[in-house]
Amino acid sequence: MDLALAVSFLIFIALLILWFLKAGSNLPPGPWGLPLIGHLHLLAGMPPHRALQRIANKYGPITSLRLGMIPTVVISSQELAKEVFTAHDLNFASRPYLAFWKHLIYNFSGGSSSPYGELWRNTRKLCTMELFTAKCIDSFSWVRRDELSRALEGILKAHGDGKPVEVRKVASVFSFNVTSRILMGKRYFGDENVDAHAMEFKELNDNVLELAINPCVSNLVPWYLRWLDWQIPRYKRIHAKQDEFLQKIVEEHKERTRECKDFLDIMLDFFGAGTQGETYVKANLMVSFLQNFSLID
Repeated sequence: MDLALAVSFLIFIALLILWFLKAGSNLPPGPWGLPLIGHLHLLAGMPPHRALQRIANKYGPITSLRLGMIPTVVISSQELAKEVFTAHDLNFASRPYLAFWKHLIYNFSGGSSSPYGELWRNTRKLCTMELFTAKCIDSFSWVRRDELSRALEGILKAHGDGKPVEVRKVASVFSFNVTSRILMGKRYFGDENVDAHAMEFKELNDNVLELAINPCVSNLVPWYLRWLDWQIPRYKRIHAKQDEFLQKIVEEHKERTRECKDFLDIMLDFFGAGTQGETYVKANLMVSFLQNFSLID
């Protein structure tokens, strides 16, 4: 037993050394990293942009780092950044692996998470030709006016009652309700009596945002070590609740028709109402809501 453990440990060390040698070949200059954590220790204790600026001042405008065990190239020059996003844009068009996108955005099916390819091009086409045209945006101006009127009424009522106004909460409710009504024709927050459906949505959003901002082992190791991530079961549990909630909303839209279509209707028409199409729709709903998550207390 002891011999087997020792052999396994030696094999692991040998593979680790080979991986470091391979990862260090043909890369820009950079500081020495530590085993397993790479250069994460150099980014601790100060804002990331300041830490990266300090590294760039020492090693130049293009440096190589390892975030955990993941090789990363950092560009700190305006000229080089312009070249990356113009002359070499196709080489950098895809996204890095993030466990959040994998497990909660339906296996990279959302527009901002999908790798460069047919799905990415189709989602971009949907956004530029259907969702974010001037005509489509103007058609929802009544939603923005209605929510603004409700927000102002709430402020005046609080003022009349001599109560303080939480500006952040008012702005967050306004933004979230505008988004939810344009996306799927539903208003969740802001009324005095908030139903259980709205609170379920809030709890789901809070859980999703918590996973989005928390560090994750899977993002810092190669694919063959992701099974070590103890958070993955929680990702899967929350995704099951998320999918059940979003599927109900999709089914509601499939059962009724409206003259003024919301974004969900447009996406269902574009992607189709089959299983795969609905997956793309739900992924893009989650991406659209991310910016408003956990803002409502």
